[in-house]
Amino acid sequence: MNKTTMDNVIKYWLNNQPAINTTKNLKSDGLTLIYYETPIGETDEFGEKKIFNYTAKGLGFITMKTSQLVNKCFRLLHLHQKNVRESLL
Repeated sequence: MNKTTMDNVIKYWLNNQPAINTTKNLKSDGLTLIYYETPIGETDEFGEKKIFNYTAKGLGFITMKTSQLVNKCFRLLHLHQKNVRESLL
């Protein structure tokens, strides 16, 4: 499993690869993204990445750090999808 930064764990997850951050609180097996023991992202049966919106306006606020991480996941997912679309042109 790749040991890396939190940002890179998200990027590895987006590319279906396992990773864990250096403090071991964010990890992915390539299919599920887990922060501490809470799944914050998953891959559905069609290979689409889904992020659980644990923010005040979403599924419910857990912690400020979780909310910030979820927002970062949304941003990185959007960039990842844009890059994939552009590579198909």
